[in-house]
Formats: sequence, C-alpha cells, structure tokens
Amino acid sequence: MLTHSRIQHPVGHGFFHSSTLYINGARFNYVYDCGGGKEVKYRVHHYLRTLDDGRIDALFISHFHRDHVSGLDQLLPDVDLGSVYIPYVTDTELMLLAIEAIEAREDDSTYLSFLDDPVQWLRDRGAERVTEIRGGPPGDFTEASVLELPPSGEDEHRVSERLGVSPYPSMSRAPESNKSPDTTESRRSHGKIVNHQTGYALSYHQRAVWLLIPFVQEAAEEKLDQFLRDIRQLLGEQTARPLLRKASRNHFWKEVLASCAFRKELRQAYSKVHTKFNRTSLCLYSGCGHLRCHKRYHWRFPTKNPLTSGCFGQSGLPCCFSDPGSRYAWLGTGDALLGDANVLSDFTRHYGRLLDSVHTLSLPHHGSRHNTGPGLMKAVNPKIAVAACRQSDPSHPSPSVIDESVRIGCIPIQVTGDETTQFEERINIFPDGN
Repeated sequence: MLTHSRIQHPVGHGFFHSSTLYINGARFNYVYDCGGGKEVKYRVHHYLRTLDDGRIDALFISHFHRDHVSGLDQLLPDVDLGSVYIPYVTDTELMLLAIEAIEAREDDSTYLSFLDDPVQWLRDRGAERVTEIRGGPPGDFTEASVLELPPSGEDEHRVSERLGVSPYPSMSRAPESNKSPDTTESRRSHGKIVNHQTGYALSYHQRAVWLLIPFVQEAAEEKLDQFLRDIRQLLGEQTARPLLRKASRNHFWKEVLASCAFRKELRQAYSKVHTKFNRTSLCLYSGCGHLRCHKRYHWRFPTKNPLTSGCFGQSGLPCCFSDPGSRYAWLGTGDALLGDANVLSDFTRHYGRLLDSVHTLSLPHHGSRHNTGPGLMKAVNPKIAVAACRQSDPSHPSPSVIDESVRIGCIPIQVTGDETTQFEERINIFPDGN
C-alpha cells in the first residue's frame, strides 16, 4: 500500500502545501511553496513540530512573489533540506519583481536578498541541490505511469529509509537546457538548469512508485524589456543607468539594497507604468499516472468553508470512502495563467492523460478569474478545487470560478488564514485487486 498525505495550510493570501509519501516503511516529504500573510510563521512552526524526522526531501517553488516565499526564512533553518526545484527566471524579471515589491512597500532586506540571488540564498539555508526548470515546448506525459505498485511490507509505518528520486521518463538524466545563463552576471548563482520536458520519479528499491511532473509557463520577455524601457524613460538616464545593461545590474542591486532614495524613485516611477503581464510559474503534478488501483480516501473537511457553508459533508469531521476510481492525484498551479487559451493548450498537451487522475486541483492565483476559466475546469475535471486566499477578498476566488466548479460537480474549498479552514487529505492506494 502507498499512502499520500497532504495538507493545505491556512496562511491567508499565499500558499503553503506539504505532502508525505509512505510505502513499506520508506517515506518522502515535500513542500510546494511556503508563503502568505502574518499567519505563515505560525503554520510553519506547527508543521515543523509534526515533521518527526526533520527532513524535507524536496521543495518546489512555483514563483517568486512574496506571498509564495515569505515563510521560507522560518522553514529552512530548522530542517535537513534535500533538493529545491525552482522555475528559471531571467535577470529582467527578478529586477521587476524587486521593483514591484518596492512599490508595494514589501521591500524588506530578506526578500530583496532572495531576489538578488535565489539559488545562493537557498544554498545558504542548507539546500543540498538547486535545480532551475525552464519552460518551452510542452513535454509528452500522455502515457506516464508507474504501472504497478510493489507488494506491501509487514510494517508500513516504520520509517527506515527514504524514497529515491530519478529523472523521468529517462530515469537516468534530466535533459539540460540548451539556453545558458548570461555570462555577464557576476553576482547571481545558478543551479543545474533543465527543461520541463522531464519529470521526476520517486522510487522504492529501484521501482518507480510516484511521479512529480513540473510544467513551467514562462514570462513574455519582450513585455519585460518594454517595461524596463518605460521605467528608464520615467527615471531619467542617470538614475536608470543600472537598468540599461546586464553588465550593470550589480549596481542596481547595490542601490536597491542600500539606498532608500533610489527605492523611492523606483516606487514613484513604477506607479506610473504599472501593467499586468504573464509571470513565470511552475505547476506540479503529484501522482502515479494511469495506475490500475483501488483507493481509500480520507479527508478532514474544514470546520469553516466560506464557499459551501456546510452543503457538502459535515464540516470539521473526518470522512472516508473506498472506490476503484482513478482520481487520486494532486495538481498545484501557482500563478500560472491557465485562463489564457494558448497557455492552457500547452498545459493540457504537456500533462495529457495525467489530468484524468487528478482528484484535487489548487486553483491558480488564488482562484482568480483571469488565471482560471471553464477550459481549465473542463480539462482537469477535479473532485475538489482549493482556493488559498483571505476570506475578505471579494475577487479571490472569483464567484464565476466557484460557480463553474459546482456546475461540474466539483467541491470548492477556500483555505484562509483561519486555522479551522486547514484542509487535510490522505489517500491509501492499493495494487489493483487488493
């Protein structure tokens, strides 16, 4: 039997998801994003108390907005951290993320230092390996599957070893990106840069038992460059000089980190040219693929769920059911712009029939109508759709997104900063016929 336990932590407008895989005494702990409002430090503290072996085998970061990374500084110093997987982000986007943070007055030194050099920041906090994943043409995971599970051992709750991690489908080596980082960058560090046409398989005694498949939507580089030109024009040539050439970007970070006056000028300029555009964001599929299996599903419904008001099940009480259905997987979407037809087309081509196994979908950008549309809900057709956001936010999740979820028979769940909205799931997966 394989057990997948997962928790959507209540952090307000942000995202913090943790999961554990168990099979025959072996385990694998991973986290997808760790950020949010003022509540995040309490949720991280609680999570660390439940992490009995003190190790996070993998950390996935969907994107670098503060509400998705603000809890990392509390999480990482107190854990044994294995691999970190982040989307590859260009220098231009890192700089603009810093300008956005400055304009929003979220320019604390920890966050700006993270944006200055994300890979080195993570290494300094104990990451054994950092992998940067690029987007590009969709992969082909239509037939991805672990095919079968190994027989159950005698003691499935005795933690004695870790599950291994291998590139998938090659199971030997993740294909490296054919794009090299800019050689003029002297401050910024890089991890191993790979394409998202590969995924990762968790293995037990050299047999694949679980798949972790990323998809990266990249930002439009031409729009980022236009944004920098607008900033340059508003700031004037002398002030904007650090923004003009990649070779000068060290000066940008020096000024940003040290000069309040420079940050004030950026804040004023940004407010005049602010426009929305696609952001780089990493999605993550977590499941077995097309596994013939029988599952037993346990969940603890939030005591408070503002979206359903107790219409689905008994709030706060654990529920359990068994069935031979194929939906058991989890899919995180970060802030991916899956309301855009072109991005959604790449997303569905990339995952293919893996989407048929998704039970729980985390709605992109906290359930924003701009990022989520009927096309996504129809393509995935999940049983549960989770929106992580403040309860008082009128546009997150969007009422139209919730209406679409209910229309297709999906249960919408809102996880806010209130601890009673925490959403917990546990799925026991048995080999077919057990």
